[in-house]
Amino acid sequence: MGILCIFLGILFFMNPNIRMLDYLPDVIGCILIIIGTSGLSCIDGRVANGRKYAVYYAFISAVKIPLSLYISLNAKDYLLPATFIFSILECILMIGLFVSLIGGLEYLSSRENCDNRHYKNSENASVICFVFSIARAVVSFAPELFSLGTQKDSFDYTFSPTPEQE
Repeated sequence: MGILCIFLGILFFMNPNIRMLDYLPDVIGCILIIIGTSGLSCIDGRVANGRKYAVYYAFISAVKIPLSLYISLNAKDYLLPATFIFSILECILMIGLFVSLIGGLEYLSSRENCDNRHYKNSENASVICFVFSIARAVVSFAPELFSLGTQKDSFDYTFSPTPEQE
């Protein structure tokens, strides 16, 4: 049951954020990971660390939901910085979560005398999760950069000297 909840929780991370709105909230995935690691975290410290990352990530995701709704409806000027901040926070927490979970699950599999050929695959899985976390942050933030191009007309680049400089 624990591994199934962890897998289902990770599936909630695999959706795009469009204009900072998360259509399958990551907080649900974090809750599933927390439930899945509840029995495993007492066996290995890395799984317990992964659970801590999931709790922090659930908190960030829970804060992001009402904030993203407010920003998208009322304060569109803050969309770019908020998207940047949340992308960085999510990337850091997701990398920590994946690295801890993969290391802990690798230890649990070695403890149960699983086949050694899967250890190389766990290193590949760590790299894939690292790349996925960074790519997810970039894909969430990159579309907001185009808003800078549309605001170019509203900036005033002229220089007018102050009376002291004349």
